[in-house]
Amino acid sequence: MSGPFHIRRIRLINFHNLVDETLQVRKNLFLIGDNQSGKTTVLDAVHFALSAGVEMEFNAAARFGPRTEPGRNLASIVLRYDLERDVAQRGPSVMYAALEIADDAGTTHAFGAGAFATSLDAQPDAWGFVARGRTLDEVGLCAEEPDAAGAVRRRPRDRQELEEQLGRGAVLDKGRYRTAVAQLLFRDRDAYVRALELLAAGKAYREMVARARNLDDLFIGLLPPPAESEFEEVRSALRAIEGIRSDLTDLEAELAVLRRVIEKLQEAQRETEKIARYEFVGAELARRRAADAFEKARTKAETAKKDAAREEEERKAGAAEVASRDAALRALRASEGAALLDREEEARRDAGEAEREVGRAKGDLAARQDERRRAVQDAVDAAADLDAAKDRAVVALRSVTDSARAHLDHEAVVAVGVLAGVISALEPGAPTSPDAVKQLLSVLQRGFEAAREDAAGRAAVAEGEAKRLHAEAHAALKQADDLRRRAEVLPDLRGYEALLDALETAAPQAVPLYRLFELAPTVPERLGAGVECVLGPRVLGAIVVPPDQHAAARARVIAHGDGVEVVDPSEFETGGESAPGGTLPAALADAGFSPLTAMARAYLNRVAGDVRVLGAGEAHGDTERAVWADGHIHEHGAESRVDAAAPRFLGAEARARAAAEEETRLRSRAAELLAAAGQAEADAAAKREAAGSCRQSLALLGACAPAPLLALVTAAASARARIPEREAAEHDAGERITREEERFSRLKARHAELEAAVASAGVSDLRDRIARIEADLESAREEEKKAIDTAGRARKEADERARDEEGASAALNAAADAAGARREALLPLAEPRYRGDIEDYAFRIMRGNQILAGNVAELVAEADRARARAFQWLDSSDGLRNERLWQKYAFRLDEVNREIRDQTGRPVEQVFEERDAEVQSLQKALDERTRDLLERVVMAGLVRRLQGQVRELRDTIQGINRLAGDLRFGTSRFQFSLRQRQEFQRLLDLIREQSVLQPALAEELRDFFQARLDDLRQAREGDVPEILDYRRWFEYMLQVQSRSDGAAQDLPRQRLRFGSTGEQAVPTYLLVIAVASLLYDRTDARLRLLLLDEAFLGIDAGRREVLMQFADRAGVDLIVATPELDGVTPALAASSTLFVEKTPEQDVFVSDYHWERPGAQPGLFDRPAEPDEADLVLGVPRTETSAQAAAERPADGTPPDDSGASRRERA
Repeated sequence: MSGPFHIRRIRLINFHNLVDETLQVRKNLFLIGDNQSGKTTVLDAVHFALSAGVEMEFNAAARFGPRTEPGRNLASIVLRYDLERDVAQRGPSVMYAALEIADDAGTTHAFGAGAFATSLDAQPDAWGFVARGRTLDEVGLCAEEPDAAGAVRRRPRDRQELEEQLGRGAVLDKGRYRTAVAQLLFRDRDAYVRALELLAAGKAYREMVARARNLDDLFIGLLPPPAESEFEEVRSALRAIEGIRSDLTDLEAELAVLRRVIEKLQEAQRETEKIARYEFVGAELARRRAADAFEKARTKAETAKKDAAREEEERKAGAAEVASRDAALRALRASEGAALLDREEEARRDAGEAEREVGRAKGDLAARQDERRRAVQDAVDAAADLDAAKDRAVVALRSVTDSARAHLDHEAVVAVGVLAGVISALEPGAPTSPDAVKQLLSVLQRGFEAAREDAAGRAAVAEGEAKRLHAEAHAALKQADDLRRRAEVLPDLRGYEALLDALETAAPQAVPLYRLFELAPTVPERLGAGVECVLGPRVLGAIVVPPDQHAAARARVIAHGDGVEVVDPSEFETGGESAPGGTLPAALADAGFSPLTAMARAYLNRVAGDVRVLGAGEAHGDTERAVWADGHIHEHGAESRVDAAAPRFLGAEARARAAAEEETRLRSRAAELLAAAGQAEADAAAKREAAGSCRQSLALLGACAPAPLLALVTAAASARARIPEREAAEHDAGERITREEERFSRLKARHAELEAAVASAGVSDLRDRIARIEADLESAREEEKKAIDTAGRARKEADERARDEEGASAALNAAADAAGARREALLPLAEPRYRGDIEDYAFRIMRGNQILAGNVAELVAEADRARARAFQWLDSSDGLRNERLWQKYAFRLDEVNREIRDQTGRPVEQVFEERDAEVQSLQKALDERTRDLLERVVMAGLVRRLQGQVRELRDTIQGINRLAGDLRFGTSRFQFSLRQRQEFQRLLDLIREQSVLQPALAEELRDFFQARLDDLRQAREGDVPEILDYRRWFEYMLQVQSRSDGAAQDLPRQRLRFGSTGEQAVPTYLLVIAVASLLYDRTDARLRLLLLDEAFLGIDAGRREVLMQFADRAGVDLIVATPELDGVTPALAASSTLFVEKTPEQDVFVSDYHWERPGAQPGLFDRPAEPDEADLVLGVPRTETSAQAAAERPADGTPPDDSGASRRERA
């Protein structure tokens, strides 16, 4: 096999800011330049050429932490996106990044990837090409064509043109291109993918180190991934098992629902049997009760029949006795003596009735006489009442006469007299006119009512006035008392006194401005009124306060409002200049010493410093404001005048004098107000008295109301009219007595005659005999009647008892039929062993004897409800309409026959048995699949792969230590070691010993994995669980060996972080380079490349030399991008350095320098041969450049257009 390939040239066409560039490379490439010059762009181009942009991150070194927003992408590379201006500088374009590689034998290949983009938002179309045995010049990525002016222009070929250039088989889509690159450079596709992962990790070195919080994470990120393919087989087997388990779970769930359905159906059947049994017990109990009732009814019927026959005999005997007595009575009554006795009895009755009628006539006469007497008395009383009412009305009219004269007009006074005459003329039977009384009375009432309201209103007004005058008087007296206490008057500012009281607490040193000044001795007092008028109450009442209390005073004053001012001490800290003579402030002198006087005077100078004080007759000239001693005032072109007087506020004496004058005025005013209030109270009393008189008159006029008076007149006339009626009724009653007495005399004489005839006939005892026989007859009839009633009742009772017997017999037959029907209904529901003696089953075995007849209905109802609930559940979504059953079976419930069948007619029990057999079959298949997974996949395949990965890990650590064994970084040498994690110790032992094929260990390993099948099943798609990730079974230790003692010691991350940045980075780079070398060794990689962006930062030159020497020894080619690190070092056999520059116009310049380790020095003290500076072109010997150019020149002798030491690229 030939040696590895090395990159010889990198061709970039339209790759971001690089328009058309060919970069020469000698084994290693170092890119230096300022930030944003384009160094990382070259690294991305190499990465893109190898990966075709699949799962590639552009500018990965610029990211630190998780990427939350999209960064540079393929479209922005093709269209040359300018971040600062947020614009694409290139239209729809084709881009290429291609590599030319060669081995030491001269075998050359070219391959690369291209893309076409139309906009930043559209997904670019990407492809690749592999040209075996060709150089980049032979590939011809650019085509030439003339422009409009005839000049030849170069442009990149599109995919179709490239296929025509190289052949269809050489240009591939992304996936096939990656496979072709993997076949060209690596052993297989997996090795190719692993190499790309390592390239991406090295390019994002800072991100990798930031995420690797310790050495374990760093190793995990660099080592090959765990047994993904084997675990995928395990995952596939687990999916199959999960599918079976899912089907089994569904079937078990379906079986559970079916089982519950059958249970509910059986429950409904049991409740049906209960209903039939309870109904049978109830029917049997009813039959027994009916039998007992029938026996009792039959006995009662026989007894009633016998009693009816006996009572009938007694009735017949009683009827014979009545007939005998009645015949005897008829014989006696048919005799002549009996007729005489009858006439005598009739005469006696008529005489008695006449006597009673005489008594009633006498009673009626007495009643009529009493009525006549009452009528006479009623007439007398009615006349007296009428006279009394007339007298009261006349007296009342006399009483209101004076009030009418005092408060009413003359017409009303005349109406009083006329009304008195009308009322006096009222008599029973005389013609009366109620309208006359009503009209006169209405005139008087309206007059008195109006007079009362007027007097009451005037009284209320007078009382209100009196109260107001009293209040004003008391207020004046209070003001006078306050003035005496305060000894000064206050400026005319609302609420000013309350404000001063509040300031005494909030700011005790606050003083009104007027208290700080008085008139100067040379100023006449007559000027005081004018000065105070000019200043006004707001200035005079301004609050002056020291600075330390200004905030509190200001808060109170501002809250008070009403125009009161508070002087700000900060505005008048210096006190200001003294006022010039002749001005108002100069006319005021300080009223004693106060620290606030200076501030107050400065305030006065500001607000009134322009007011001139002029003498009498003196012109104001151009003065805007002026005041004269006679009270004239001139302000801003307007004139006014006040009475010349002494001041009221300026000066303590002036304030005291003004306060005394004001107090005297207030007290005089109060006295006047009190006198006026007394007069108002007297007027109110007089008006109240007048209103009371009118109110009393109105009350008295109530006696003259026409309705009561006329009613009394009518009552007196009616009473007089009733007297003749009562006298006529008395006369009729007397005549009736006479008539009734005469009739009684006649009837009494006739009775005496008949009584004498009875005595002479000697039939006096015949009446007694008849009476006795009548009494006996009556008694016999009573006895006969009782016998008839008793016999009738007996017959009725016998009939009723007979009917009861018939009803009881019918009820017994019906109960027997019902019990038989219930028995027949119960028989098929009971178990066969109980059907021979169903009564014994119902009453003894099922304890029907303990059931009361009254409870049967409730028991049946309860069982029926339970059965209904079972049927309802069966017909619900939990039962037959369950989603697991309904769509599949469409079960139908037959409540009458208590059975359930599916749409094919199978009973639910049969369906249950079939599903149960399927569950058993699936369970067996699940067990077999699980055994197969453990035996074939896990034990046979996965365990062997894990054993191989553990061995490979140990070989990797040994290989790293072997490669770095003699490297010294300063005084230190680094080694790496493994330490098994405690939680995976037993698993490692079992995997190591499993190859021995000991049954016990194999069984233990099988149990180990079987216990964790759920964990394996729950792993996310694409992830290998930790239990199968061999990289996480170990702790990775860094050991350092010092020259002083030669003993290797563990260097944990906690200790390593105390070192410098370079000391912390050296082991990481050492590990990355070693892992890359070992990976390429294992995969037979023919391109051993490592991309490092921002590499070796913070590492001193000596340690960098050792690291690069290590990479050279390990056979790893480096492409490094740093701001200042070049490849000129003896540690590397050969290297190229590119200096990348970008102008403010976004133009990029690239200068190259190629380094090759010089040959051996001839002698110890000989200087090594170096080229002459005259032969160098940008640091490359001219001869070498010429030789290289000759080697690269085409066969036809035309110089290549896309090569050179330096090129210029413009935006």
